[in-house]
Amino acid sequence: MSRYEKVLLVLISFLCGILGLCVAIACTAEAEPITVRVVAVRGENMLPAAQTKRIMQQALRYYDNACWINIKLKRFEVRKNPMPWIGNGLSDTKTILYAWESWFKGQRSKVDIKFAVLPPLKDSAQYWIAGYSTDSCDRGGTGYSTAEPKNQQGYARVVHSATAMRHELGHLLGATDRSGSGLMDTGVLYQIGAGIPELDAHSQWEIVRCAGRW
Repeated sequence: MSRYEKVLLVLISFLCGILGLCVAIACTAEAEPITVRVVAVRGENMLPAAQTKRIMQQALRYYDNACWINIKLKRFEVRKNPMPWIGNGLSDTKTILYAWESWFKGQRSKVDIKFAVLPPLKDSAQYWIAGYSTDSCDRGGTGYSTAEPKNQQGYARVVHSATAMRHELGHLLGATDRSGSGLMDTGVLYQIGAGIPELDAHSQWEIVRCAGRW
């Protein structure tokens, strides 16, 4: 293949990618909104309910603007933990997800995304922010994250809590884990500076592509 042919091939691939992105954006703009139900659980060192709701609304607006998708908070509720027998340590992260997935199914929630915001996990007498979610681009998927205003050393943890929430929402919208790439980085909580990290272009594309299939 000549140099000219290689350049032409790269240009065609680039134009096809741009065209595909434009089609995906157009499709998501015409689609019904992606609906979200959120349950905020009362508990030890949990963020106040009003702040939790505000952070969730900000997260949904972020994805709406960053990924050109129509996503709406359909229901927000505050309640006691409906499954107090489930452990809340770092070794229980998957068990917590499966328990909430089952609980939401029992509720017959007719929404696209079900999400629980929980008090921080407690392990070795320390509070921890964590989260988990079902497979990416799974309409009807379930996820959760934990949230706290401050840790036991008195350091503010609101930005960390908001970051964990956005990261897990990103998975439910179709983004996969990344390495060294902003919001979807597997170690994103260790990279927080003044604010919440941004999605990179690859993660944006994954979400747009996923939304076009919903």
